[in-house]
Amino acid sequence: MKNEGDVGALAIGLVISVALAALFAVLAWKYWHGQWLRSIAGNNFVPEEEYASPEQRKLGRQVSVAMIIACAMSATIPMIGFGGFLGNETLYTLGATLCGASTVALIAYIVLMFVAMSRERRNAENELMAKDPSQSENVRLDRRATIVLLVILCVYLFCVVVVPKLMGY
Repeated sequence: MKNEGDVGALAIGLVISVALAALFAVLAWKYWHGQWLRSIAGNNFVPEEEYASPEQRKLGRQVSVAMIIACAMSATIPMIGFGGFLGNETLYTLGATLCGASTVALIAYIVLMFVAMSRERRNAENELMAKDPSQSENVRLDRRATIVLLVILCVYLFCVVVVPKLMGY
């Protein structure tokens, strides 16, 4: 535990944490009610008439749950700061544990959300290919592009997480 006692750093950390928690809470509220859906990555090219569809509503609610978890995570960060500032190891440990648990929950939820979306997309692609076999090449290219992006992401994560540890940084 780090006990700096720096009021300025504590205040800045508190302001940033509260602002992030408020932002995530507002986003969760708006997404849950089907608003601001264009701000979801990859959703800005959806035609206007499709925003009222059940699929968009479902997407908004799924992303809203992730925002609620992120809000909880941001709200626990000040506990770490106060614990360190006050020299209270219990508060510091509780904050770190809650923040870590909410981080794991957020990552797990996002992975599950993407797995479910991938299954839905694959089913839709299979239906498209069954209806129109000429679309099979486009579907194959889309699937290949997804694989390439995943490989690039894995290489990037390896370079960011593993390589520095191997280099002793």
